[in-house]
Amino acid sequence: MTDYNGLGPVGELHPYLSKAAEGNAVIDAVRAVRRLPGAHADPRTTEPARSIILGNDVGNVAVKKVPLLLASGTLDDRVVIDRTRDLFDRLCANGQVTEFVVVDGADHGSVIPLTSAQVTDFLEDRFARREPVDSCPSGR
Repeated sequence: MTDYNGLGPVGELHPYLSKAAEGNAVIDAVRAVRRLPGAHADPRTTEPARSIILGNDVGNVAVKKVPLLLASGTLDDRVVIDRTRDLFDRLCANGQVTEFVVVDGADHGSVIPLTSAQVTDFLEDRFARREPVDSCPSGR
């Protein structure tokens, strides 16, 4: 017997389909990690975690010869446009070739279907080795 849906009797939901069970699993995992020796170290200041985090910090490291397509809707309440614009600015400042598409009136659920043609064009252009569009200001 277990406290988590999907791990107990047959017929119960998988835990990823139960918000309460998923939340309890995360809390239990955090409690367990706190009991590990040295688990109280801050990964943002402790190596090697610090270098790994910084090396994977989106927008702060440019990937040469790998253009990026960034699309956002002005009404997205999950990934708000100001955060996306900030990411775009950081990408440009670090020399990342970035095509930035802003869809006026699109929200989190509609931005993907509204940009599907642009995504297709972007991918086809990469396979055809065509020069990528760079929305970053010139002279960055």
